[in-house]
Amino acid sequence: MKVPQSGEIVSYSLPDSVGRIRLGDGSEVRFGASALGGLVPVLGMRVIVRSVVEHPLGGFKAVEIALAEGGEAAYQEKASAFGAAAAAEIEAGKIRLEHKQERVAAAVQPEPLTEQEAHELAELKKLREAEARVRCEADEAAERLRLEACLLFKNRPDPEAWAALLALVGLEGGAAARVLALARPAALLAAVPSDAAVDRGDSKLGGEPDLPGGTAWPTSAGRPLAFLGQVRLSAVPAAVRGSLSLPPEGLLSFFYDALGQPRGLEPADRGGACVCLWPQIERLARVAPPPGLAAQGRFREVRLRLLEELRLPGVGSPAFDALGLEPAAVDAYLRALDAYAGVREDAAHSLGGHALPIQGAMEEDLAPALREAGDWRLLLQLDSDERMGATWGDGGRLFFWLREDDLRALRFDQAWCILQRG
Repeated sequence: MKVPQSGEIVSYSLPDSVGRIRLGDGSEVRFGASALGGLVPVLGMRVIVRSVVEHPLGGFKAVEIALAEGGEAAYQEKASAFGAAAAAEIEAGKIRLEHKQERVAAAVQPEPLTEQEAHELAELKKLREAEARVRCEADEAAERLRLEACLLFKNRPDPEAWAALLALVGLEGGAAARVLALARPAALLAAVPSDAAVDRGDSKLGGEPDLPGGTAWPTSAGRPLAFLGQVRLSAVPAAVRGSLSLPPEGLLSFFYDALGQPRGLEPADRGGACVCLWPQIERLARVAPPPGLAAQGRFREVRLRLLEELRLPGVGSPAFDALGLEPAAVDAYLRALDAYAGVREDAAHSLGGHALPIQGAMEEDLAPALREAGDWRLLLQLDSDERMGATWGDGGRLFFWLREDDLRALRFDQAWCILQRG
């Protein structure tokens, strides 16, 4: 459209603050109040359209309008009349609104309650107050249990702390012993504040990976996977290495499709994650990500230290369900797990052990996703973490799983990743 061009305001809606201008060539453009630059939109006013942009609904929209030359006197007269009409319309609108509010208030004015209705309302109020007290007492009890758990796991070895915590919720004797027999060692991946770059081959989240020379960057459907982190096996506690059948030396690297974020619940999700074992750290070199890796797949570097802890299985996992505990014992166990979850205020990153799920146990999801059965072991759990700038779903977690046979054979290319959203 050719601009500048003269025209005439032919319509304007005061409530919507939008109007139309008919130009000299016969075409029309839309405009809003912001384009007027303080002018009053008087119908019939001659204007100059100085600048336009394409309108989302088609045609053009004026974004800069000026008063046509020689039209100042007529504009002032019409603007005064327009202002008076606008003020009258606003006042009339206020009066209409007040009348409407009065009608609504009269319509919703409740009729007096009967004696029976008043009694039922009072009883309902008492019931809700009692329910609120029960919830408050339950919350206070849960917080006391969490504080007890913090003290237990701070001052005692994990096996003793778990036994004491289960006793606090009333789970003792044979039931507690069977639960404790399912415990697995895990390595908590704890962040270490540091401004210095992580040395080659050391454990970290995010940043740039250490790869053997000439190694191709992992991809999925032609798209580069995001580097999540790496774990130096010599830094993994011996109990955790033994539990996962890991070698004493080497580096485990983890990659994931951070852009598509597959949930790992369908066979088509294969390839959305990758785990690599590099046996010889001395042959590794720091590698920059490929240009095609989107910003969502580039994470800040976080130095890690590995701390050994003991994890119990979640309710709903095959190992726990096989115990056949009574419902009361299951409820007690859930209270213990909730208290333990509150012990770790940091992000729940860990290697091995049992998963800390958000949406329930995952072992049953793995068989249909892969169309294969297997005895699954958790390899890595990675939480959403502001420090590295990673969010999985809506504050969820990633879980890397591997079959027992594949773990023992070091077939990490068979790893499977499940995303549980927050």
